Amino acid sequence: MNGFDCNFAGLLDRRTLLRWLAGTGILPILPGCTTRPPSPGACTSLGVNKVIDVHCHFFNASDVSVEGFVRYVVLEEERQLVDPGPAVAKVGKVVGALLILLLKILTAKTILAADEAENIKRNRQRETDKELDERQTDAVSDALLVIDKREYVRVFANNGCVKMVTPSFLDMHRWLGAPPASSIESQVAVMDELQRTIFDTTGVHMHSMVGFDPRRAAEDRHVMEVVEHAIFDCGFVGVKLYPPMGFRPIENEDLRVPDKPTGPSGQILNDTLMKLYRWCADKGVPIMAHAEDSLGAECEFGKRASPEWWGRVLAQDGLSTLRINLAHFGGFDEVLNIGKYQRKGLRCKGDEYSGEAWEDIIGKIIKDDQREYLFADLSYLSELAIPTDDNDRDERPEILRLLEQFRESYDPNVRHLMYGTDWTMIAKELDNNSYLENLETQLRLAKFTNAQLENVYWRNACRYLGLGRDEQTRGRLETYCDHRGIDPLWLASFDT
Repeated sequence: MNGFDCNFAGLLDRRTLLRWLAGTGILPILPGCTTRPPSPGACTSLGVNKVIDVHCHFFNASDVSVEGFVRYVVLEEERQLVDPGPAVAKVGKVVGALLILLLKILTAKTILAADEAENIKRNRQRETDKELDERQTDAVSDALLVIDKREYVRVFANNGCVKMVTPSFLDMHRWLGAPPASSIESQVAVMDELQRTIFDTTGVHMHSMVGFDPRRAAEDRHVMEVVEHAIFDCGFVGVKLYPPMGFRPIENEDLRVPDKPTGPSGQILNDTLMKLYRWCADKGVPIMAHAEDSLGAECEFGKRASPEWWGRVLAQDGLSTLRINLAHFGGFDEVLNIGKYQRKGLRCKGDEYSGEAWEDIIGKIIKDDQREYLFADLSYLSELAIPTDDNDRDERPEILRLLEQFRESYDPNVRHLMYGTDWTMIAKELDNNSYLENLETQLRLAKFTNAQLENVYWRNACRYLGLGRDEQTRGRLETYCDHRGIDPLWLASFDT
């Protein structure tokens, strides 16, 4: 077996596997791949017991279409890491072999959502460290989509800083060709149980966002029923959309959709999305959407996440107050990562960064259209908050200049930017445990005031989520907490 050491089960030895993954270049794309966990991060005096993380993910490999995500998204985006060079004919075999290895790692005995919910109900810890070590390698526990909720709590929420997290999971398998082992319904049940367990054990309030796929919803009205159940009965606070899978937020009528798997037309996708938006606007349910030109299921699909489309959504009758968070603000890729800094390994020219910075598009929608409830989060802004090891380029000065310019031009009181980590993706970065501390340091360099930083940490999230007195989300959470034996008075801490 090419000289690799194997254990009795035929699996690669842990250290050998990690060395091999590092040698192939694939290790850096596995979130959380580290052999030494970081210490808990420092809190900030401005955010003690009030920080809201509006963007994170807690799920495992049974919860998503792992094969489709790895094949169509991760390996396509990172193909330069596994491309053997001029021998193009070999690429397919290399990628195929790597895919098989990743799938073996990612899906080895992953716990199904239904089983996990029952374990939580019986107050059984998901796995002890010893059990985890016995059945999986370190790569498994840290690899793509195999996520330990406890690690997030330990690193980010074990210091009296984080008050609330709103993790989301994805509904994307209709675009990727294979269903997850765990249904969306069972994932909702798991998150419901976790919300209670995490509060009981850490004091952190977790209220999730349910994934919504318009392609699946157009074919099955039960999809919307699950969303309603999650929001009204299970303590969920919002809906997560992932346009790079292949749809625009609006104007899908003439849109090219993938031939495989077959599905509804662009017009039907558009109608389905509009029904969701009107329901969310009526019920005060916020929407979170991936809004970075990245992780597209096919060539150019990343551009379907452009904030331009959300500006058109908000211009529709009755939707001007729809609450929207456009995730992954702050990289300014369209103006900083062009020319010689263009991302590598592109599938086609359409995947190149180009045009106006998406951050400026968001700013113009906020200012020119007066969109009080359009927000953006600063999640996984590693270019700014994670120390660089690139001696040839440090983007921080330019990003700071552009952030300051954004604030002055579009959002002078910083009422539209929110804090998020994008755990688990950020888990692969060095010094990820200092993300909050490092981010604050950089924002101060961009001349953000104490009041503006408080807005970023929690005040803006309260407006986005609808946590104010007499707002609908606040009322639903008070009812949920009361039914689950949690004192709802914690919500009053955000009234000051």
